Amino acid sequence: MKEIRKWLVNSKRLSERAKANYRAFFENELEVRRHVAERSKITSDFKIMPNQASGTYKIMGQNPDVKDSCYIGIIEIDYIEGQWQAVWEVSGNTHYGFGMQVAPNILVFSFSYMDSEENLHSGMASYTFINEDIVRGEWIEDGYPDTGIEELRKMTNEETNNDNLFDANYGFSLN
Repeated sequence: MKEIRKWLVNSKRLSERAKANYRAFFENELEVRRHVAERSKITSDFKIMPNQASGTYKIMGQNPDVKDSCYIGIIEIDYIEGQWQAVWEVSGNTHYGFGMQVAPNILVFSFSYMDSEENLHSGMASYTFINEDIVRGEWIEDGYPDTGIEELRKMTNEETNNDNLFDANYGFSLN
């Protein structure tokens, strides 16, 4: 239960950083996360299975270069022909990654993307699955000396995603 609480506290901390005109996106997601946390169970021996881990996850994260930043987006994780793959939609950028399972409950992805100025960026993201619905992550990217964080929540099939923004307390950015 400690890991679920930590995930929820970090999600709350991220949502509190959102600028007023974007706060509703974060607060709505935080409310969904509260419900997920209430009904979630944790087992010390959770093991990732491709059919359980595959799906769409809502991301709440923080970039390492702007400590007061927050962003919200999605990641689609799939297991295709024996290979873990991921596609992130964050801050107006699409990131693509391939990964591997390095522990029973940990996936690590190598990712890359082109920014709006056509510069290539690459990095690594590590995701620890607490259970089927809750995932804690850290990532590092070229040019950043520190790690960023991402708290993921598995979305239901009925949910639609229309949140894909970045708020560094100065508004929407495609950086």
